[in-house]
Amino acid sequence: MALDDDEFHDREARLEAEQRRRIHDDLANETAGRETGRIKRLDHPGEEPVGARDRKEKEERDRTASLTRLQVLLNDPTYRALYNDTFDQLRTAETATEAALEEAHAALSQTETDLQSTLDNAARLPDGTRVFRDADGNIRTEDGELVSGPDAETIVWKGGEPSYEDLLARRKAEGDARQRVEDLLRYQNDVLGPAHDRMEDPDNPPTPDELKQIQDDIEQGARQLGITDPEQELADASAKPSSFDLPTGAPS
Repeated sequence: MALDDDEFHDREARLEAEQRRRIHDDLANETAGRETGRIKRLDHPGEEPVGARDRKEKEERDRTASLTRLQVLLNDPTYRALYNDTFDQLRTAETATEAALEEAHAALSQTETDLQSTLDNAARLPDGTRVFRDADGNIRTEDGELVSGPDAETIVWKGGEPSYEDLLARRKAEGDARQRVEDLLRYQNDVLGPAHDRMEDPDNPPTPDELKQIQDDIEQGARQLGITDPEQELADASAKPSSFDLPTGAPS
């Protein structure tokens, strides 16, 4: 049955009175040192509030539990040196790859423009099909099909149209540029990304053998792609302070 306003306010007042009485009783019991079975409302003089203390203790336990394994390994000078070298090499490779990708995207954009210009300037059949003359004088569509007879006679050549070889060259350049972008992205996503994730895993940090494998994978990929050699970049930057931060809690 729904309550009217008066009944609602009466019940609300009774509940508030009951709550005040319970708080008063709890405070009296805690002051006397009697256990109430509920969360303490008072803290002992000089102590942090119970809730804040519990939160701090939990945060400290969580932080210690998540970093202990990596901290133990980083206390070994040999492991730490290998870890730092690998992280430096990884960051250098990431930077070099970003720069290479920027150049590759620009090159792809240019080759796409060149290809489209070649297509736009081609001669056409009455139905709009683009046609090109090859080095042997044959007329071909952009798909390479030969055009002859009455269809060939309908073509109006204005002079200066791109040749079929021009089309093939533009297509190859665009395809090569697109492949370059895809190769760099694959290296970034399949090699550098997983390596970064592995290096920053505090619960299960990489073993020395894994660190060496990460270095090998980075170097091999950079060499195959012809991007700046991470080892050379590292040598050039050796006089500069390391730019990476070890996971929180790692010894410096």
